[in-house]
Parts: sequence; C-alpha cells; structure tokens
Amino acid sequence: MKGTTMDKGPIFEHIPGAPSCHCSTLHKFPDGSVIVGFFAGAYEKAPDVAIWGANGDPSGSKWTEPRVLADTPNKSEGSPVFYQEDSGRLHLWYLTMHHGWLIGGKLPTGWSVCTIKHTTSGDKGYTWSQWDFLRNMWFWVLRGQACRLNDGSVLLPVHRELGKYQSMFYINPKPDLSGNWKRYGRLETPKGCLEPSVCELPDGRLLCSLRTKDGIVYLARSADRGHTWTRPVPTKFRNPNSQTALCCTSRGKVVLVLNDLPKGRHWLAYTVSDDGGETWSQLETIDGKDDPSEAGKQYSYPSIVQLADGHLLVSYTWNREQIWWAKFAV
Repeated sequence: MKGTTMDKGPIFEHIPGAPSCHCSTLHKFPDGSVIVGFFAGAYEKAPDVAIWGANGDPSGSKWTEPRVLADTPNKSEGSPVFYQEDSGRLHLWYLTMHHGWLIGGKLPTGWSVCTIKHTTSGDKGYTWSQWDFLRNMWFWVLRGQACRLNDGSVLLPVHRELGKYQSMFYINPKPDLSGNWKRYGRLETPKGCLEPSVCELPDGRLLCSLRTKDGIVYLARSADRGHTWTRPVPTKFRNPNSQTALCCTSRGKVVLVLNDLPKGRHWLAYTVSDDGGETWSQLETIDGKDDPSEAGKQYSYPSIVQLADGHLLVSYTWNREQIWWAKFAV
C-alpha cells in the first residue's frame, strides 16, 4: 500500500459570514453521487451556526456551492448524519443546542444539552421537510454515520455526555424507519468513550471504533447486529480525544481513519485491516504531519464512504476553516 496516490482539495473556499466549520458527514446516493453535511458559523457553538451541505459528483472531487440544510434561529446546530431509504427519501439527523447557563448560572451550556432533530428530503438534500424530534431530551449526542445492516435494520451511533461518557446505539428494525427506535449497548472505557463509528464486516459482525479520553483508540464488536457488544479493548493507536471513522470496503477490507497522536489533531491518517480489525497496516497520511511543530494546525473529524469506482472518499475538517475531501484506493 506504500505510495498510495492521494487526491484531495477543498469542497469550498469559504462561506461568507460563516468563517468556522466542522464535523462533516458523507452519504453516497445510488447513482454514485454524494452529499456532504457539516456545521458552520461564527465559531463552534455560536448561536448563528447552521447545518450546511453540498452535493458532489461520482468522482467526489466536484461540488456544488454550500447551502443551508437546517437552521434554528439563535441556536447552534451540530453533528449532521444522513441515511437514505430504498424509496430515495433522505433522512438527516442533527443536534440543536440549548443556549443559556446551567446550575444557577454557573456553567455555560454545550453539546451535552442538545436535542436530536430529524428532517427528510426527496430531492437529494436540496429541499427539506419540517423537522421533528428523534429525542427531545439532553445528554445524548450524535456523530457517527448511520449504518444499514444486511438484515435491513438501521443502527444510529450516539453517546451519552453525562458523568463518564458512554457509547450506545439506536436501532430501528425497519429499513424505511417505520419501526420503533430502541437503545442498545453501553460501551465504556476506563476514562470514557464517545463518538462511536460502526461498520459491518462480511460475516455480519459489527466493528466499532471509539474516541476515548484514555489516549488510545478502543475497538468493540457485536455478533448480534448491535444488540450486545464485547467489552472495548485498546488498540496500538493513540487517540488525542478525537473522533475516528470506519469503513468496510466491497472487498472486505476495513479502513480506519484517525489522528494517531498523543495530543493535537495535526496529522490525519488511515490504516487498513485484511482480517476484520485484528491486525492493521502501517499508517498512511491523508493530511498534516506527525510533528509537534505542526501542532497549531488541525485535520480532523473524518467521514468515509466508498465510491462507485472503488476509491475511498474521506471528508474532514481543515483547520476549522474549510471542509476538504480526499480520495484514495486500498
């Protein structure tokens, strides 16, 4: 895999009035084209932050101008996640933050005090329905991509931001989401884990990678479609309290994208497993450097899909100023 060709570039140059952006997510449509969602505004958690999106061609390198997908006046939005039914209807879940102060005005609010909203589109994300709630309560946070399993059920990763962070999963038994969502799993690491990313392996087992506060990437597995999970185990990869992303390719290779650093997010890389996440290849750079002198920069929060031509497409935050794409083969 050494010497893999890496194509990359910005999805947009800048958004007027929204200098800060973060937390992109990808979805591939049946025709091979893609959509990216992210949040942007004055700064993370600012009241003007909205969910933005852009559509890309099947190459993953040409994009429309960004547009607002969801915006609650005077509330910060965050963590968009897409899922598409067989009918073509596209679902979008996202967070809306409560703005104010908690505990007698002593603590500012953040991502912990968000509701999870939901809306749908019938035209690849250009127009959207009136939103409704998936969860009208605080302390559960989205991030990882939704995963449709081979049995038709849909898994939506979430984590709990209350006390020691724990990861868990909403599961809907129906591919059109007409079933009832139920919560399963409660993954824990010694210091807390969040932002789970899940992929389904060729044998039907699930693999989950975890951002942790332990300084190490942890992995967990499920043999019953996400209803129960093994105890998370540490990997050889470092984790600077930063999100990871997993993808299982059409050839059964597992790709893990991560910041393998003791601190900071100045090096984004990927590694490949041919045995379901038991062993991993050497790291290959997507952006940045494993160099402390680069610590002021940031390349983080990856999302990953496989394109119709077999290449992997990753979107990621570039210095909190842009969302970039990167494309490579494994």
